Amino acid sequence: MKLAIATPKKWQFKRVLEIREVARGIYDAWGDYQENTCVRSFNGGYGYSPKSFYQDEGYEIISYKEFLRREKMSRYKVGHILVNEDGAEKMVLGVHKKLYHLSPRGDNYTDEELKKWGYYLKGETTEVLGKKYKTKELKKRLKRLKETK
Repeated sequence: MKLAIATPKKWQFKRVLEIREVARGIYDAWGDYQENTCVRSFNGGYGYSPKSFYQDEGYEIISYKEFLRREKMSRYKVGHILVNEDGAEKMVLGVHKKLYHLSPRGDNYTDEELKKWGYYLKGETTEVLGKKYKTKELKKRLKRLKETK
């Protein structure tokens, strides 16, 4: 079945195009139909029209929220730098659902594999007295310490 995504808000339109990695720089197109805008992507391209067009053409129209659920949003995005405890860095070159295409050799990895090998998003750690901690965990621990005082 043909599929179109309802994007009643401009930021949703922009985000769908970013996720599908198509049509960079044409986000103003949402203004043509505004809250009635639907978008579809195909073979690296995209199309947008009013919701009524897609209804008349027999498209299944899904909400932005349903689109995100179906996409099974990936944890990392193209361009993210991942690093492990040894300082080895890899750049995310491509993403397909939850499979990451990484530099330098272009190998593919799942979330589980990256986690098993200790990779995390660069900038997610804070160094304290020469030891690296995940920033989120460090903030939680500091908050708990403040609460116990």
